Amino acid sequence: MRRTGRVIIVFFLVFFCMAGLWLFQSFRESRVVKTKKEYRNVYITDVKQQKVEGIWRGQKKTWQLRSAVSKEKISGVADLIEEQGKVVKVRKKPDMIQGKILRIMDKKLQIENYGFVSLDAEFCVYHLKSDGIVTPGEVSELSVGESEAKYVAASGKICAVLLYERAEKTAKIRVILQNEKNHSYDFPNVCFSATTGYTVVAGKKKTHFDASEKQKLTAQNVKEHIVVIPDSGGKIRVESVNKQYGHPEYRGIFEIDLVDKALHIINELPLEEYLYSVVPSEMPTEYQKEALKAQAVCARSYAIKQMAGKRLAALGAHVDDSVAFQVYNNLREDAASIAAVNETKGQVVWAENQVAETYFYSVSAGVSAGIKEVWFAKKDRSYLMPCVLLGDSRKTLDLQKEADFSKFLKDETKSYDANSPWYRWRTTVSEKQLQQFISEKIKSRYEKNPTQIQTKQKDGTFFSTGQTELGEIKKVEILKRGKSGVAVMAQITGSKNTLRIYTEYNLRNLFGGEKLIYLRKDKKEVSGLSCLPSGYFTIEKKGDSYIFTGGGYGHGVGMSQNGANQMAAQGKKCEEILKFYFLGSILQYQKSV
Repeated sequence: MRRTGRVIIVFFLVFFCMAGLWLFQSFRESRVVKTKKEYRNVYITDVKQQKVEGIWRGQKKTWQLRSAVSKEKISGVADLIEEQGKVVKVRKKPDMIQGKILRIMDKKLQIENYGFVSLDAEFCVYHLKSDGIVTPGEVSELSVGESEAKYVAASGKICAVLLYERAEKTAKIRVILQNEKNHSYDFPNVCFSATTGYTVVAGKKKTHFDASEKQKLTAQNVKEHIVVIPDSGGKIRVESVNKQYGHPEYRGIFEIDLVDKALHIINELPLEEYLYSVVPSEMPTEYQKEALKAQAVCARSYAIKQMAGKRLAALGAHVDDSVAFQVYNNLREDAASIAAVNETKGQVVWAENQVAETYFYSVSAGVSAGIKEVWFAKKDRSYLMPCVLLGDSRKTLDLQKEADFSKFLKDETKSYDANSPWYRWRTTVSEKQLQQFISEKIKSRYEKNPTQIQTKQKDGTFFSTGQTELGEIKKVEILKRGKSGVAVMAQITGSKNTLRIYTEYNLRNLFGGEKLIYLRKDKKEVSGLSCLPSGYFTIEKKGDSYIFTGGGYGHGVGMSQNGANQMAAQGKKCEEILKFYFLGSILQYQKSV
């Protein structure tokens, strides 16, 4: 019995000793874990004795090394493993790829010749200057079309992008073409040729064709990224598309990709050459030379703002070729448009310490509008101040009251646009027509921005509910105008629902249709417009019809193209015109994008 007791005691002693050792080891390991830290995607800038310097998460930092390491062994991008305050391991990332950024998605990039590559969770951007200085960058600096960056990769993911300092380069813009048949970017096929010989690059395969040879690609036979490159001085002709002047011809190169069973077409070309075809598509080239130059500067400024943004980055473009941005290549470039661009090369409108938002439109109603009242922006721009008479006096107006605005239209207050046929216009809409216009368009307008179409509730409040069926229209009235007089809210009372419609464009869209006939100031009748010419209008009920009386053509923000032409005819120069429409702005040379 005594022997058995001694065995039990020994057993417990051994057990407690082992448990103690285990607890001690666990304690040691937990301390190591607690003091262990990993710094990912550090750009190592220098190694001095047993110290390493680098940039991590946008800040300069110094680490202690456990043992000396040469700079050559750990330069560049690496992960640092630190234990108890000292770096014990350096994990270099030597894999480097290079290629043009084709698309920027949420967590991945499409890089030419590599396809889609995911971004590491702690992805970084670094600037490398010619003198060896490295500074942190921002993800927002990446742009589609970037071709001179290098990408540090590890485990199939991009860990860092290295942006190298370089001499001034030719800025290039990427334009995605819109399929006008369905108002999307999807083409079932594309047929093209060129004004010269051209090369088609499909993956690693290059094939040269003569100018007379047409190529047709369909969504079924495109399996990889395709690039079409005309010979020097040539243009790509798209045989399967018709613009106002026929089959359009494009400078630069074409990129064709299969996206969701359809083809997307992107035209990449130098910014200045892009403007050659924007100017005639947006302004008649019969206009005065100084007006065309002002248009070129506006178009350049607008394009540069878009190139700095990411609105179409997921599609691989900066802009499209429609009115959603600025119309491109709907009319052929000519000597006047080329001269206007060349004579203003690099010039932009500069205001509020940045490139200005140079909006433009066709004809004013005689008064300027602000972005707050037209597009419900949070605040107006100082250089786009609303409610200013667009004439020599530039006096400030307040046309919010219905009577004041109605009088302003009838008096035809003199402005630079006063002689334009669209300065004043009038159209009559029957109740049946108006009912049809609204019922056909209301659902799509609601889907585009539900907050701008609200339905009356039983308690008298208005909310966006999707219940947009009006029934029989009983009453249509403007409830609110901006200070410039532009209609910003209307109420439509129906037998089933009462709706409040916000923004001048929604109102123009819902109240207009191609069958309406407009009587302009020059007594000429015009039809075929999909929406009302402008948001500057009054509504009068007469019998079973509504009479719309209005002024101007376009949204009214920024530069009136017709007004610019009239100013140029009076001897005003490009810079004077721009300073008039963009108050307090200056012309500045923009070296690069």
